[in-house]
Amino acid sequence: MKLGRSEPELMADFYCMLPEEMTESALESIPQMNRKWEREFGKKKKRTQKLAFALEYPVVLKYFIDMVYEEQKESIPFSLEETGFQEVVSAYNAENYLQNTIFLFKKAKDHAVECREDLLKFIKSAMFRDILRGKFTGIPEPPALQEMSVVSLPESNVVNAAVETLEKLTTQSEERMMRLYGRIDYRSGFYNFAPQYEQKNGELVPINARKLFPPHGAFNLKESHGVVSEFLKALHIYDANSEEQSFYIIDIKESDLIENSDVNYQKRVDLAMIRENGRLLRNVIRPIQDACFYRVVTPRNDIDNSNFLDYIEISERECPEKEQVVLLQDHKLYGPFEVSSRYSDEKCIHPEAGLKNYLLDYMDVNECQRLEFEIQPHEKNPIPVTFCKFIPNGRKQDVISNDVLLDKLKENIRPELAVENPEEFTRLCANSPFLGNIPQEIQKNRIARVRELISRHVIHKKEIVELTEELLHQVGRELPKNLITDSEAYQALTEEYRSCSERLEELQADLKNTREELEKYKDSVQIASSISDKEVEELKEELEQLRGKNMLCKEIEALQAENTKLHVENELLRKTQYELRAESKSLKKEVQDAITYGFEHRAEKAFDPYISHAMLEAAAQWDRTEETDKLQQYVTKITDQSPAELSGETLISELISRVQAKRNYSPNMILNILISIVQNFMTVFSGEPGIGKTSICDILANALGMNSFAGNNLNRYIPVSVERGWQSKRDFIGYFNPLTRRYDKNNSKVYDALRLLDTERENSRYPLLILLDEANLSPLEYYWADFMRLADQSEISNRWLNIGTESDIYIPETLRFVATVNTDQTTEQLSPRFIDRACLIKLPHVTSVLPKKPDPELKEEKFAPIAWKNLVEVFDSSKTDTNSPLLNIRERIYELFMQYNLCVSPRVALSIERYMQVAQGIMDSEGVVRSQEKALDYAVLQKLLPKINGNYDSYRGLFEKLKTISTENHLFMTLQAIETMEKFQKDNMGYCQYLV
Repeated sequence: MKLGRSEPELMADFYCMLPEEMTESALESIPQMNRKWEREFGKKKKRTQKLAFALEYPVVLKYFIDMVYEEQKESIPFSLEETGFQEVVSAYNAENYLQNTIFLFKKAKDHAVECREDLLKFIKSAMFRDILRGKFTGIPEPPALQEMSVVSLPESNVVNAAVETLEKLTTQSEERMMRLYGRIDYRSGFYNFAPQYEQKNGELVPINARKLFPPHGAFNLKESHGVVSEFLKALHIYDANSEEQSFYIIDIKESDLIENSDVNYQKRVDLAMIRENGRLLRNVIRPIQDACFYRVVTPRNDIDNSNFLDYIEISERECPEKEQVVLLQDHKLYGPFEVSSRYSDEKCIHPEAGLKNYLLDYMDVNECQRLEFEIQPHEKNPIPVTFCKFIPNGRKQDVISNDVLLDKLKENIRPELAVENPEEFTRLCANSPFLGNIPQEIQKNRIARVRELISRHVIHKKEIVELTEELLHQVGRELPKNLITDSEAYQALTEEYRSCSERLEELQADLKNTREELEKYKDSVQIASSISDKEVEELKEELEQLRGKNMLCKEIEALQAENTKLHVENELLRKTQYELRAESKSLKKEVQDAITYGFEHRAEKAFDPYISHAMLEAAAQWDRTEETDKLQQYVTKITDQSPAELSGETLISELISRVQAKRNYSPNMILNILISIVQNFMTVFSGEPGIGKTSICDILANALGMNSFAGNNLNRYIPVSVERGWQSKRDFIGYFNPLTRRYDKNNSKVYDALRLLDTERENSRYPLLILLDEANLSPLEYYWADFMRLADQSEISNRWLNIGTESDIYIPETLRFVATVNTDQTTEQLSPRFIDRACLIKLPHVTSVLPKKPDPELKEEKFAPIAWKNLVEVFDSSKTDTNSPLLNIRERIYELFMQYNLCVSPRVALSIERYMQVAQGIMDSEGVVRSQEKALDYAVLQKLLPKINGNYDSYRGLFEKLKTISTENHLFMTLQAIETMEKFQKDNMGYCQYLV
C-alpha cells in the first residue's frame, strides 16, 4: 500500500476490511448516493469503487462510523464521554484493534472540536499505517485498489490532505448542538417536545421554554410514515391529557429547528430529514434514563427491611409502567427498579433484594443532582416530578431483616454458637455461602446482629418470661402446662415443694416421738408427791422443753396447711393444662417468638375492647417513660461534652479560618452569616442552583462543632429535604395518633431534636441547627406556621409550642433554622409575612476551594462544639444603637421605603438595630468602605431589599433616590443590587424582584 494516500482513501482501505454485507447494506440505505454511483460508475462497478467514491462525502463517512459503532459498541470497553484518545491508543492489541479504531473515529465525529488534533495524530501514526497494512494478527491484507482512478499524493501532502478532509468531515459537527431535557406528548395526532432544561458546558440549566418556543413552550416533531413513525410509536409516548408522562433527551442542532406552519407550535424538527442525513434516531431521541436520571418515587406506606423482599406500593400513580425509577426512603435513594401494576391501577416496584443477597445500591439524596419537571395535563393542576441522577458508587445498604438473617444462617450454622463459642461462630460465618461473598464490613455487621439477637435472648430470658406471664394474666389466661413445666419459675416452685415435703416428713416423725414422751411425763407428774424436790425441778425443766415441742407441733400443722395449698396450686396448674390444650399450639408459637426475638416480634391478638384500650394505654405510657429516660441520658451525655475553649476575638478568627478552608468567602461575609444566624430564628440562603447554598450550611455546622458529639443521635445539625405538597407540621414532623396513643413521626430526627430541646429547657448549652433544604418547594407559611411566631422578637418570652403531642413542648433560644430557596417556576413565592420575620442572604459567586487529595488513613477533622453563650457574647447584643454615625442614614432609608408603600415594621427596625450594634464593631473596613457602612450595606440587602417585588414603574423613584444614598455612603452592594434589578426588569416586561 502506498503511504502517499489521502485520508478518504485510507478510510476506504480500512472499511474494506469489514464484512461485505455490513457495508453493502449501509451503502444501499442511502438512495441519493446510489443514483450518483449509477451516473459515475454504472450498476456493475466493483464494491471498492463504490466505497471509495462514497467516502469522499462526509455525510456517508459519518453514517459509516455510526453504523459500525452501533454494531461493535457492546465490545468497546471505553466511554465516549470519559475516555481520551491517548488511553485508547495505549490499549491497542491484536484482539480489540477494530473496536478501538471505530471508537476513535466515533469520538472524533461526536467531539469534533476537542478531538481533531488527536485524530490527525492517530491517522498519521505508524500504528494506523500498520493496521492498514495488516501487521496486527488476524487482520487481512487490504484488497488491491488498482482499479480506482485516484491521484496519489506525495508523502509530504498526506497530513494536509487529511486536514482538509477532516475539516470537511467535521464542519457540521462544529455547529452548536443543543441537548434538551423535557417531555414528549401526543396531541391531536402530532408529537410535540416541551423542553425544561438544556445542558451547557456539562451543567443542566433551566430554560424559559415559552420564550424560546412560544406560545406553549414546545416544538413539533415532524414525523412521516415508515421508520420514523414506528420509532416514535415504540417510545410509548402518552397522550397530552394523561397524567402518565415519560421524559426524554433530544440532541439537535440549531439548524434542525425550522419554521412550522402551526401557530401553536411555530418551530419543528424534521426527523425524516435528520435520518436521511445519516443520524440515527435512537441517538437523537433517548429516554432520560440514558443519562442516569431516574424519577424519584416514595413508598405509599411505612416500610422496613422486610418490605424490600416483596412488592412495594408507591405513591406516584402518574408514573408510567416499565419505567426505571429510584425509591426515596430515609434520605437515601435505592434502585433503579422497574414500575409495574399489581392491583387495579396501584403502581408498585419489586426490589427483589433476595436475588441480590439483600444488598441494594444506594446514594444519599443530598449528593445527587436533582431535576424538577412538571406534567401539565389539560384542565388539571401541574404535577411536579423529581428526577435524580443515580450512579451506583459501590455503597450497599443491607436490607435483610432479623427473621431472614436468622433463617438463612440456620441453614448452615447453629445460631446459639454465637454465645457458646464466638470464635468458631465467626469462622463459620466467614466461610458460609450466605455470608462469605459479601463486603467485609457488611459481613461484620450481620455477624454482630446475630450475636446481639442471641445474647438478648440469653440475657433477657427471665424478663421476657415474666412479661409473657403478665400479658397472659391481663387477659385472664394462664400458661399451658407444657410451657409452665419447662419454665424456670415452675422448676423453682417444684424444687421448693419437694423440700417442704421432705421437711414435713421429718417434722411428723418428731411429732410422733414428742407425743409419746409427753404421755410418759404426765404419768410422772401424777406421782410427783413421792418424788424429791430435786426431781421435781428436773421434771419442770423437761415440761418446758415439752411445751417448746408443742409449739413446734403447731408449726408443723402450719406447714401441713401450706403443703395442702401447694397441692391445690399444683392441681390448678395441671387443670389449666387440659383447659388450654386446644390453643396451646398457637400460644406456644407466640410466646416462643417473644422469647426468641425479644420485644420486636410480639404477636398481635384481638382482645376485648376495654382490655385492648388499657393495654394500648399501658404500652404508650411505657413508650413515653422509655423515651423520657433515653432523652435524660442524651442530655447527660451532651452536658458532659466539653465545649471549645474559644471566645471573643479568638472565636471570630477561628470560625473565619474554618469556613475559608472550605469556601472562598470574605471575612465580612462570614461574620455577616454568623451574626444573622445567632440573632435570627430563621435565616434564608438564596441564589442560583449550584452556588453552594446547602453546602455552606454543612460547612457552618461543622465549623460550630455541631457534628462532634458522641453518636449521631446527639449531633445538633439536622438537614431536612422539603418535598412538594407539604401542608402542615404533620408533613414536616408528624402527628399524634389517638388510636395507638403514639406520635407517628414523619421525620424522626426533627421530632427527637425538639423533644431533646424540651428536656434541656433553660439548661440548653449548645446551639441546634435545622436546615430546610429547598424550603419553598411547599409554602413555608403552611408547614412552618407553628414556628413563625417564634421568629418574632416581640413574642420571644412565650417559647411554648404545640407539635401535636399531648402537651406543649418548650423551645429554648438555642434552636435556629436555616433554609435554602430557589426562585424559579417550580417553587412557591415567599410571603411578605415570612420575609418580615426572616433574614434573607443572597450568596455571592465565588470560586470553590479545591479539596486536597483525601488520605484514607485520616478522618475529617471535627471540632469541639462551641457553647451558645459564647456565640451570643460575640454575635448578639441588646444595647441600643443611639450613637451610630449612620443612624440618620437609616432613618432616611426607612422613610424612603415607607413613601413607596414598603412598610418597615418595628420588628424589622429592631432587627437592623441589633445587627448594626454587633456588625459595625467586629467587621473590617474594605478600602474606602468603613465597617459601619459595610454593616448598613448588609442590613439593607437582607432586611429591606427583599420587600421589592412588583412593577418597575412603581419603584423607579425609590431606585433613583436609593442609588444616591448608596453612592454617598459607600453602600456599594446595595447599589449593585439595584442595578441588577433594573437590568432584570428590562428582560422581564418591567417586572422587578430582588430575589432572582
